[in-house]
Amino acid sequence: MTASLKRIFSLLTGLSAAALAMPPAAAQSPTADTIIVLDGSGSMWGQIDGRTKIEIARETLSGVLLDVPASMNIGMMVYGHRVRGRCSDIEEVVPVGPAGQTVPRMIDAAAAVNPRGMTPLSAAVRQAAQTMRHTERAATVVLVTDGIETCDADPCALGRELEAAGIDFTAHVVGFGLSGDEGRQVACLAENTGGLYLAADDAEGLNAALRQTVAVDERDFVDDVAQIEPADSDFVDEDPAASPRRVEFILRDTDGGPQLTIRNVQMTVEAAGEGSFEDFELYYEDRPFTAAGTFVPGRYIAYVTREESRKNQIRTRLEFEVEPGDGTQTIERTIAARLRVNTFINAAEPLAPGETVRSGVAGSGGAYYWAYPVVDGAVDEANVITDTSASFDRTLPPGTYLLRGTFARTITREKLVTVNAGGTTELDFDFGLTRVYFDVRDAQGFPAARQTTFLTDQPTGTSRSIYFASGSSFSSSGDPGPFFLPRGLWRVNTGAEGGGARRAEVMVRVDGNGGEQRLRLSEGQRLSEQDIAAMSGPERGPGCIARRGTSNAANACLVEEADLSGGSASQSETVDEAATDGPADPNEGNDPQPGQSDEAAPSDGAALPPGIYGVLPGADHASLDSQQIARAVNACMLRPYIAYPDGLLVAKTFEAELANAGRSPYRIANHAFCTRGANTLRCDVRAGDIGTGGTGNQIVAAISISDEGHINLAPVDGSTGSLFYACVRPGGEIDVAETLPDGRRAIDHIMARSDGGPELSYADDGTYRGPAEPGAPAGAPEPGGDFSAVAGLYGFLKPDQGYPLAGDALLDRCYLDGLALFPDGLAQNFRPNFGTQPPAGTIDAVEPIMHMYCRGTADSAKCDAHQGGYPGAGGKPQLIEMTTAAADALRLCQPGEPPDRCRIAQKCENPRQAFAGDLPAPDGSPWFERVLNRNDDGPGLQ
Repeated sequence: MTASLKRIFSLLTGLSAAALAMPPAAAQSPTADTIIVLDGSGSMWGQIDGRTKIEIARETLSGVLLDVPASMNIGMMVYGHRVRGRCSDIEEVVPVGPAGQTVPRMIDAAAAVNPRGMTPLSAAVRQAAQTMRHTERAATVVLVTDGIETCDADPCALGRELEAAGIDFTAHVVGFGLSGDEGRQVACLAENTGGLYLAADDAEGLNAALRQTVAVDERDFVDDVAQIEPADSDFVDEDPAASPRRVEFILRDTDGGPQLTIRNVQMTVEAAGEGSFEDFELYYEDRPFTAAGTFVPGRYIAYVTREESRKNQIRTRLEFEVEPGDGTQTIERTIAARLRVNTFINAAEPLAPGETVRSGVAGSGGAYYWAYPVVDGAVDEANVITDTSASFDRTLPPGTYLLRGTFARTITREKLVTVNAGGTTELDFDFGLTRVYFDVRDAQGFPAARQTTFLTDQPTGTSRSIYFASGSSFSSSGDPGPFFLPRGLWRVNTGAEGGGARRAEVMVRVDGNGGEQRLRLSEGQRLSEQDIAAMSGPERGPGCIARRGTSNAANACLVEEADLSGGSASQSETVDEAATDGPADPNEGNDPQPGQSDEAAPSDGAALPPGIYGVLPGADHASLDSQQIARAVNACMLRPYIAYPDGLLVAKTFEAELANAGRSPYRIANHAFCTRGANTLRCDVRAGDIGTGGTGNQIVAAISISDEGHINLAPVDGSTGSLFYACVRPGGEIDVAETLPDGRRAIDHIMARSDGGPELSYADDGTYRGPAEPGAPAGAPEPGGDFSAVAGLYGFLKPDQGYPLAGDALLDRCYLDGLALFPDGLAQNFRPNFGTQPPAGTIDAVEPIMHMYCRGTADSAKCDAHQGGYPGAGGKPQLIEMTTAAADALRLCQPGEPPDRCRIAQKCENPRQAFAGDLPAPDGSPWFERVLNRNDDGPGLQ
């Protein structure tokens, strides 16, 4: 530190000591910057003396604000007022400024608050403190809350943190309608920062609390510290070349891009030689630079971390030199690159960012993208650094990426793209899809009821189906929803859900020129011999290379795989170019595709030899002993793994109480869709049954198979390998004829799958005979019974939440995991789709998770549940038993399930009022109406 800087530091230290010696004010001083943080969470619709809390708060706050001194700096934040279920819903509605300018805006902003969300009070106070940190004035937050923290944060710890940081900061907390216990949970935030906790039980109490913490009388404050004018010699350094100077840093992602701030980056600096620096700090948007400090001329290194999302972290090392001289030196750098994807359904039909189109799969379809870094010619599947949906415009580290796109949850393409440092790369991503409509009619010309559709690129079987029982939804005009298909020949099985032999089965020829194709089909239609021959020949097209997709459709049909052997030309692009000269072999000249191997493939599409396995972590088939075999046989019955002919791998667990009750005892623990290379296996493992798991783990392993059919897997990430012990085989230890109490063979229970895909077939001696073609998924029963007494909107409670819930907690469950039960027994489970970023001015899209039909009474009903939204089938139905748990709660259980594993759904309180004024869904429809409406003429909810 130079002599002049030491002199300044000593003077400032004296000023600080003088300021600390002044007596503290009992409440807010006009010299402090103040932010009012207003609770906009859903519980503010609660009432006090017949009036809603938000109405009282608006009126009281307006009266208090009109009396604040004109010289006071004041602003306002609100939380929980825009989006349900998001702890990040915090907005600075009026920045701090002179009261004469900000008070009218604050009154208007309070009047516009429409409560609907969570209570992230700790995060809101933290954000308020950070917003005012850059000033040299005292800072005060006045928090008005009617609820306790609901976002997994600790207000007491935040208070201690802010106090320990040495910031001149005070938080006052006004508990509006809180119980004594609730008040104690938030009072510590005020106490730990030297503030006040004031309880307000009604309008009069709120008015008194706000006037004590916000509107105080003007006071005279005397500056007892004299201006100190140091002599010029105090500021002269003997070595002009070593005189420190101010340096301002401007960081951007790309050339010409917006300036980054402390919200975007972390930055540390160290001297590369003998240099030194002081006062280095990152700033918010209020400054025209990212960071600044005082530096002695010399060379330095900055380490910058840019975290756009949890999975997308950019780390950059910047070297810079501070030059001797007077005035401020500005250093401007770019630290990243940007990739912007333009989506095309086909060459003639672009899709705007965030836009979706009507689809026969789940009602609407859009583009979803994942980006994987390519390192030394290999895709780093375990490090997906960008997981985005609906559109793709992201900051990335410079480099080469495999971009995987899935459209309408069904078709996947892959492309290689290189993004250069400091620039924005635009990529046109053409899915090459055609809309295909299927309209099935019975002999009298009536449309098929609850039409469902299977699609595959194979002439027989369902081992490579694109869709498993996808519902072809009809609009109000009777127009069926389209399916999006790439060029090639496709077999469709479509018709009434559970229609069996009445369903139509035909071949569809898609030319790949976009547009749309409409097929009107009659029940009972069948493929001709010529169609089967055509689908067995080369004109079938690329078809499904493998099962691969993004977060919302891991088992989608991959029709274009990126070529990593050199260049960016992809396999399907080569096929398309050769199409004018005749069909091309999509595998010619390429390495084996996933699902294929140098060895003889065990079955079409199979990644592992189909069969039932017991898994032993850390074991190896080359050194099996009798003890390991005994453990493996035990695992075969209690924790079996089933490898199906289409690449599906499912892990199940045995539950004895279900077997004793005569029920199927095997529960699905997790599942994976796997693809096979020459010596490797790649699996995307997800929790739960097919279609229910979230984003899972990518596992890539080396694979070897013994003569007995046992499999060794050695993950390439260095984790412990496993032995897959073949349970059922000639001479094996498992008796294929063994039955359970319900009379069925144990292996039949083990092999069963829920999505209608191919199962396994064994001879009596344990010889695998190939895939067993399942029948059509069983249809759901017609709704039956009168459920008017319990019909309504419910929220599923989490396992660790006790019944009953109230206020914010209940509204959050109704929004995050809702169940609409209709008077005739139809019910639909829905959740907001947090995988997408909704367009501005809209709330999250609703994603149907499950629907079911119930028969019986409100006190006791049996329901057949299907995956996905009504009227889609979603595979074979699962039996659910529904009973009335309380006056406003339902209990839903699987047969034989212990009571503590059943799900409780509690009816929402005043949903019309609680959800009134919500932002619309991205398609413009009211969110509340969207979750209550049904797609047929059945009775709705009033």
